[in-house]
Amino acid sequence: MSERPNVTLPGTVERIIKPPNEPEKAQTTVKGADHLCREIRIDNTLRNENGGDVSLQAGARVDVTLEAESEATTLKSNGNGKHSKSVPMNRTTLSTLAQTKPSEPLLEHEIRLRAYDLYEQQGRMDGHSVEYWLHAEAEILGKIFSRCA
Repeated sequence: MSERPNVTLPGTVERIIKPPNEPEKAQTTVKGADHLCREIRIDNTLRNENGGDVSLQAGARVDVTLEAESEATTLKSNGNGKHSKSVPMNRTTLSTLAQTKPSEPLLEHEIRLRAYDLYEQQGRMDGHSVEYWLHAEAEILGKIFSRCA
């Protein structure tokens, strides 16, 4: 059986997030990814080699592997007439086999993450969700439009 096309990028667990009534999350920055796409958050429950539950710690160095079925890839020209394999980002796995589950459009996801950060920074004060969302949306859209200008 052949190996699936893949690429592995280094990452660092920036912080551990403990939201109320939800599983603990590990926020990881992926080096080499675009600015607005470099952070992922996954449930911070992983399996060790013995099948036991373990958690990542802030500052941990990790490998983020993107892999795809061969049928989901296309031959890519590298500029000199030769071709190399291109791997679309349709599945993300940490080397520890933890998986992300992007279930919403990327921009909305980024806004949601930033709004939650603002909620945490303000001491988890309820009743301000619209304010946090609008502030996060303005921040992220401002960054995007300033890069395009």
